[in-house]
Amino acid sequence: MLSRVYCRPARAAARRASGAGRLSATHALIGHDGAKPIFVGHYWLTGTPALLSAKVACVDYSVAKGGKLVAYRWDSEPLLENSKLDWVRL
Repeated sequence: MLSRVYCRPARAAARRASGAGRLSATHALIGHDGAKPIFVGHYWLTGTPALLSAKVACVDYSVAKGGKLVAYRWDSEPLLENSKLDWVRL
């Protein structure tokens, strides 16, 4: 679950000035601990479907523009596998 953090304007300005609250490369999603894989869409990728990383799969390969309808067969594995991506052209 993603969450938003609300704070007073003065506190927010102080945090921005100090650099606090910046997202690290390893935890780019607030509220996600990285233990489970993430499935994303709305990226309009093209070409042969492939994992973005061992923990991230995009299932948006431009089906509305003649691309592929993509799915991932997830069986609770902690690391994703390219062989479990499946797609069809509609």
